[in-house]
Amino acid sequence: MKRKTILIILFLILFICCILFILLLFKLKFSENADFTLIKEEDFVYYKLDEDAVYSKLEEEEIVLPSSSFVKTKEGIAYIIFPDNSLVSIDEYTELQINFESEKINIKQLIGSTWHRINDITTKKEYEVETPTTFASVRGTKFAVDVNSKGTSEIFALENDVYVSQYIIKQNIKKQVNPKIIKPGEYTQIKDYQSQKKFEINPISKEKRNIMWYKLNEEFDKKYDQNVNKFKQRILIDKIREDDEIRKLLTERRERSMILKNHLSDEQFEVVKQYLELSKLQTENEYASKYICDYIQSEEFEQILNELDKIPSEYRTQRYLTTYNTLTELKEICNQ
Repeated sequence: MKRKTILIILFLILFICCILFILLLFKLKFSENADFTLIKEEDFVYYKLDEDAVYSKLEEEEIVLPSSSFVKTKEGIAYIIFPDNSLVSIDEYTELQINFESEKINIKQLIGSTWHRINDITTKKEYEVETPTTFASVRGTKFAVDVNSKGTSEIFALENDVYVSQYIIKQNIKKQVNPKIIKPGEYTQIKDYQSQKKFEINPISKEKRNIMWYKLNEEFDKKYDQNVNKFKQRILIDKIREDDEIRKLLTERRERSMILKNHLSDEQFEVVKQYLELSKLQTENEYASKYICDYIQSEEFEQILNELDKIPSEYRTQRYLTTYNTLTELKEICNQ
């Protein structure tokens, strides 16, 4: 009887140890899944942890970051790979925060352009992008998001449906309003709810498709779809980079990105960069607002806009469009 009792106790101890071991494995797996990989295609890619005050430049080709980290690009593009093999392309002058949970990926996109590829349409994980004016949610598809300096957002459905809505804030809680579905081949432009109670859905225009960022990612998607089941994501990116057509487009994109600087003198280009940064302060700081408008209403600033107008349409990259639209918006504000 005593021996039987000892065996039962040993069995219970062994059973508890097995349970604890399984829980430990689950915890380790969950911990790994809370990380994502940031890869730079070009220089000037930055990151910071949620608790950090300033960004650090990504010196190596890639880095593994925890959930809630921020990513920012300047004159460079980058990729993000999630543990579930979802892949995001990040254009230059883009800033976002990545929140990765067991049942949901949430990306807060503050400004710039992203292109999202979610592999498994049957996945139970929710995938959403939140901009200053919009929620975009999918279960598995390809879609793109562009956010300008005023928070106006454009959502492009590239494969399957994308669910979009505006939101209002009541008692510090965001409430989604005006939900709609964007079908493949369609896009919408959404401003904040106070200035735009309704938004339209339209076919993606030829002009949008001719933007270099769009053309690059369309070609990237072709290679991605051909090889996604053959390689792991990290290897897949390297395989796509080696493709002749992709390399050609990346080279052309770099050359076109320089067109903005090449059409302006060094002094004018520095002014453009300065005022793009200051524009974020113009509604918050009276001195910054006056300082900006004094210059924007000058002849020198008008010359800059005239030089930008001379750039041929085929060379008007996403960076050009963001710069030009921001500067013209500032001019309208200062003239009011």
